[in-house]
Amino acid sequence: MNASEKSVKFEVPDLLFLSAVLLLTGLGLVMVYSASSVTALERYQDSWHYLKRQLAFDLAGLVGMFLVMSADYQRWVKWGGWLLGFSLLGLVLLYVP
Repeated sequence: MNASEKSVKFEVPDLLFLSAVLLLTGLGLVMVYSASSVTALERYQDSWHYLKRQLAFDLAGLVGMFLVMSADYQRWVKWGGWLLGFSLLGLVLLYVP
């Protein structure tokens, strides 16, 4: 492989999967706003407070998704065991008070 073949290549994502992710993210934003606007207005004098926070996290997640999509998954194979272990540790830590 030469240097140009090792560069990051962005391939066209699966449009059905991408549209499902974006649709569910949008519906989640609508649900967050409809469920929390009154509480946010009472606590923070801004009915959009929780929606703005959720939107920031959604955007960070979408950026992360596109970064991971553009990376070659074969590079992650050697780290698979460690990543699985950290994921399981994180799940166990959810139950620690």
